[in-house]
Amino acid sequence: MEISVELQDMHRCSMISPEIRVFNAPKGTTVYDVRLLEINGQEEKSLGGGSWPEDGSGIIPEGAFTGRYRGPCPPDGLSHKYTFIVAARRGDDVQPLAVRLFNFELE
Repeated sequence: MEISVELQDMHRCSMISPEIRVFNAPKGTTVYDVRLLEINGQEEKSLGGGSWPEDGSGIIPEGAFTGRYRGPCPPDGLSHKYTFIVAARRGDDVQPLAVRLFNFELE
């Protein structure tokens, strides 16, 4: 499984989640769980996310997690690291079929 995140300036400091594309999801995937973490040294802070059904398109649309998500918003002049975590799951199975990370840094 591979992922790409279409992060744009409008997603910074916003409650609008970016479009996420999933390629080559494992057979049997029915839902994607998505989380955004801010990583500041040893401290991790969840910025939210949610679940999105696998509809065969491999696209989690922009704004899919609005209301349960806060976009990356580093303080002025400081650089922070962030990670999108995308897990492919089958139904309510606890063990994901695959997990991929999308790491980036913003100033």
